[in-house]
Amino acid sequence: MAFWSSSELEPTRKYRFKVTLLDDVVWWAKSVSKPSFEVSSNKYTAINYSLEYPGIVSWNDVTLTVVDVGKKTKKYYDQLEKIGYVFPTKGTAAGVKKIESSGKLLIEQVNADGETIEEWSLNNFMIKSVTFGDLSYDDDGLVELQLTIAYDWAELK
Repeated sequence: MAFWSSSELEPTRKYRFKVTLLDDVVWWAKSVSKPSFEVSSNKYTAINYSLEYPGIVSWNDVTLTVVDVGKKTKKYYDQLEKIGYVFPTKGTAAGVKKIESSGKLLIEQVNADGETIEEWSLNNFMIKSVTFGDLSYDDDGLVELQLTIAYDWAELK
């Protein structure tokens, strides 16, 4: 039975989501990709057969696009120093590190009543890259920041 023939079912809408990042509910988020994974496979030969066996699970990066709402650019920029980057004018860098934070990146899908129907928790995440947007005299659109986020694993609740 298709969902449109039952009044009790409601399809999930793309625009009903909430992101919590660095202890902030990111209400200025424009889009976010949901977690995804890949399983490597290994081929084994057994006499005249080639068999596939599962290998290691790898979680793919998540992309978060947010609207620049003032001072958020600086907050994401400051994450560089928090993970150990030292600017050349301030000394010698010892290398960046991954912060094992108790905070998680949460991606929640909500229904029409605002109730959470799906919650992804990205564990041990780090901001892998930030694009600070484009500026142009011939465009009156909003400046958008794009964050690429890596994580060790995701949990679906």
